[in-house]
Amino acid sequence: MKKQCDYGAILDSNINLFHLIQEPIYIISGHTHNVLFANQAACTVFAWDTHVGKKCYEILQNKAEVCSSCNRFINMEIGETRSWIWYHPYMRRHFKVNDTIVRYQEQVCCLEVAIDISVQIRQKKRLRKALKKLKHVSYTDDMSKVCNRNALIRDIKQYMNHAHYGQSVGAAFFDLNELKRINDNYGHRAGDLKIITLADELKRVFHRNEIYRIGGDEFVVICRNISESGFRDRITLLQMNIQKNTGLSVAIGSAWSTQCNALGKMIMKADKRMYSHKRSYHKNNR
Repeated sequence: MKKQCDYGAILDSNINLFHLIQEPIYIISGHTHNVLFANQAACTVFAWDTHVGKKCYEILQNKAEVCSSCNRFINMEIGETRSWIWYHPYMRRHFKVNDTIVRYQEQVCCLEVAIDISVQIRQKKRLRKALKKLKHVSYTDDMSKVCNRNALIRDIKQYMNHAHYGQSVGAAFFDLNELKRINDNYGHRAGDLKIITLADELKRVFHRNEIYRIGGDEFVVICRNISESGFRDRITLLQMNIQKNTGLSVAIGSAWSTQCNALGKMIMKADKRMYSHKRSYHKNNR
């Protein structure tokens, strides 16, 4: 059985107490939607010069007709409570409104307490924004603007999940040749520019979220739901672009499979092929 609490009677006998409360409190007629009472805090916060007899939806929502807020307590019983969030468009502030159905002035009314939660809302928004930025920083390589090693570890775990078993996948390793010589002879800034150039060429052929810089001048590409021929064509296109546009020398190793659950072995195979390619380059360019 619900506890019956006649807040109207409390208001009648403790009018000064309600005016001392810092949160806005007002009572709205459930029949006419008129504001029957408002404490001093409500008048101050909402800048009400006069409120008695005014429609709640006019002075609270600046509307010409009954709004959804007014209909909230139609099916509620005396003593029943409900909370909801209200955004005041002109004040640009959020309020948590606690409704309680009361009997006041011989009619069923809604006593509302509006608690300003704008600071909390802004803090939550800033926190979400900061977490989003932190997530981006955690999974993005700052220099090349592609995914980093953390993202690769995360995605490998995801791709090897049972839900992705039936998907084809291609993996490739890329490593710049002669980066140490470039750093030694021209400085690390020159070496960084070569790394950025390779990243840019990768982004011309693959989606940014398919590319991972895993350290130094090493990049990994993972493509899901791609045919073997389609994957090979993209590798070939990349090689042609690199040779034509940059003059970079890049060691490449790749592998493809019909099953994502073989991704771990594929990455190892692609890595070995890349190092084999790199050894051949150094053997031929002594």
